[in-house]
Amino acid sequence: MISFPNPISEKKTAGKSETKTETITIRSVARAVGVSSMTVSRVFNNHPKVRPETRQRVMETAREMGYRPNPEIRKLMIQLRQQKVRRQQ
Repeated sequence: MISFPNPISEKKTAGKSETKTETITIRSVARAVGVSSMTVSRVFNNHPKVRPETRQRVMETAREMGYRPNPEIRKLMIQLRQQKVRRQQ
């Protein structure tokens, strides 16, 4: 899962200001659009089997929500996939 913290509100407590963060993930984008997280992943990876109208809805929603890919998580997922392939050989 690729995620990035997104500040969504400030809360004042005893004179201190706290920023509440919500992590915007592929799953949260998928829920907002009404598609699967796999479809969102395909859009982000420019897969050819995604309808243009779906691609546009996903990209617009991700932009509106403030989605940002997390390079550390992406790196981790690549490593996990490679390990899985090696075990299957």
